[in-house]
Amino acid sequence: MKPATRRIVRTGVQLLGFLLGLALLGWCAQLALSPDNREQLDRLADAGAGPVLALVGLSAASLVLNGLSFWVAVRPVHRLRALDVVAVNAMASFLAFLPFKIGLLLRVLIHRKRDGVPLLTIGAWFAAVALVLLVSLAPLVAVSLWRPSVDAVWFIAGGAGVTACAAALILASRVFAGDRGLVRIHAIADRLPIAGRLTRTVAFGHVHHGFAMTGDARAVAGGIGFRVADALVQSARLWIAAEVLGVELTIGSAVVLALGYFMVGMLSPFGMLGTREAGAAGIAVALGVGGEAFAPTALLVGAVDAVTALIGAAIGGVWLRPDRLLRVRSEAPVDQARG
Repeated sequence: MKPATRRIVRTGVQLLGFLLGLALLGWCAQLALSPDNREQLDRLADAGAGPVLALVGLSAASLVLNGLSFWVAVRPVHRLRALDVVAVNAMASFLAFLPFKIGLLLRVLIHRKRDGVPLLTIGAWFAAVALVLLVSLAPLVAVSLWRPSVDAVWFIAGGAGVTACAAALILASRVFAGDRGLVRIHAIADRLPIAGRLTRTVAFGHVHHGFAMTGDARAVAGGIGFRVADALVQSARLWIAAEVLGVELTIGSAVVLALGYFMVGMLSPFGMLGTREAGAAGIAVALGVGGEAFAPTALLVGAVDAVTALIGAAIGGVWLRPDRLLRVRSEAPVDQARG
């Protein structure tokens, strides 16, 4: 297949996926507006501004905690300002509603051009963030499925699972981190001539920084702390929204649904608009909460999340001024010609 044809196919797939997300969003809206859910909508109208402001505050806290999880992950190799990384995360989170992974591209552009982080180090950084996310949330999901009620046993089991997974990640990473780890990598790679040469390049040195990130106990512990706090914030947000709408939802179910809502949005290759709401409704059906009854809750959380992300992106844009990066790139040939 020719490169131009591949680009057309990829673009078409992204647009179809985005349209599918809109269709799923419309399906959730249809469920939410059904006669059976009329009472829930009336409850929302009578709730007042207090619960809505609480939802906005929790969504804003989630944006900050997500940004801090990126910031703490890269600290072992690059000292970036926390506010800058949080601002980038706010902008990327809003663009994540759209297809083509525009939010991811924005992260790469700003951290590469503004902060001077090498491209391959950025890739290792994002991989480290993903691994810490997995270590943080997978044990909590497993415990929540095993024990729906959030009690002392839930916290003990969840804490033990997260601790064990984090320790395994740190110890495994330290085997290959630093100069000693690089020697071990060379010893393995030298058995394959091409791999041996590649592991001695500057480019591989940038990739190798990933082991320093996931092998740093403080960075991993900080990332887990921010991720667990974010999971609790998102669970509280979902539980409050369900309470406002009169949907019966236990704290344990709220944790599972909130984590599913987050993971579906993060993993969706077509943007998270509509996919998160439909995914959460599907998980609600599997848990016995009821997709039709839960649909208004998912839509309420999604709407508050979108508005909060828009406000956060606007503030982040004012703080970072990413337009300056584009202006510098467009003016560079002119400056070189003058020189």
